[in-house]
Amino acid sequence: MTRHFQWFYAAAALLACCLTTAPAQGQLSVLNTIYGQGVHAYNSHQYDQAYQLFSQAITHGYQDPRAYYFRGFAADAMGRQYEAEADWQAGAELEARGKVNGDIGRSLSRIQGSARLKLEEIRREARVQQLMLGQARSNQRMNEIQAASPAPATPPPAPPVADAPATPPSDQVDPFADDPVADATVESKDVLEGTLDEDPFKTDGNAAAAQPADAPADDNPFGGSDDSNPFGDAGGDDNPFGDMGGDDNPFGDSPF
Repeated sequence: MTRHFQWFYAAAALLACCLTTAPAQGQLSVLNTIYGQGVHAYNSHQYDQAYQLFSQAITHGYQDPRAYYFRGFAADAMGRQYEAEADWQAGAELEARGKVNGDIGRSLSRIQGSARLKLEEIRREARVQQLMLGQARSNQRMNEIQAASPAPATPPPAPPVADAPATPPSDQVDPFADDPVADATVESKDVLEGTLDEDPFKTDGNAAAAQPADAPADDNPFGGSDDSNPFGDAGGDDNPFGDMGGDDNPFGDSPF
């Protein structure tokens, strides 16, 4: 036990020396060393020593969520649940803001049980809260920008539109305006009714009976007297060629 305390005091002295003489990068290196020693002490079940080493690194500005997580595990192992959840909450807020120096999942891989489940619940809630906070800030910034921007100029009112001239009444007069409007009626469905009641040839027959036709004068189809015969009376016999003289041989005496 005495050797452990001697090692702790030596680490504290080294840290104080580095913080006063080394630049910021050197300070971070020393803080990483102290954090690593605290992890080894925790894995060795030396929870009180691990708690003191993690507290020393955090007190000197070590902003690594893993230091808070492991100090919380050390406090939980010693039965200090309130301190453990407070450290887990502080580390989850740093992680949600992006303050991560290493692989947190790998560093916590050896931690199991109810304490690890509680830590994961706190980490998840912290991420949700950070998202909501970021959205609220974004909305506030947008509202400030809109409030600072000048209001759009009001456009001038549009000139009044002249009323269209009234259309004069039409000079055309409806000739059927005064006629009474009555419903159309059908006098008869038979368009030929009454047209075929009488004989259409009755009048023509009576006229033909009143004026009898003239009787034919004779049997000559040409009518009239003999003088009207265009051929007259040719006279002579019935031979149309008459008597041409000579004998009946039309060729006379043939030399043959």
